[in-house]
Amino acid sequence: MSAWQEILKLAEQHGYVVQAAGGTAVLATRETQKETLGETKYYRIQRMNGHCPLKWGETSRCGDLSPTGRPDCEECSLAEQSGLQGSDLSDRIT
Repeated sequence: MSAWQEILKLAEQHGYVVQAAGGTAVLATRETQKETLGETKYYRIQRMNGHCPLKWGETSRCGDLSPTGRPDCEECSLAEQSGLQGSDLSDRIT
């Protein structure tokens, strides 16, 4: 694995990939993504990269951005994949 592939893998694992195509990538911290792009786009980017924003300590729901089209995190497969269920979700969501 090349150094670039390792960097991209780490960036993806930590939610830093804003956009990637053809061997190039735009990276930004999650905080910068949220501040610069706003919550809706930030959540969309995280979800497109397979991350539940609650995994990073967020306290807002993604709502209508869920892959199931349902507003409840309890119905979201990304929350489940992140190991967030039941009381874990209730405690984190405002």
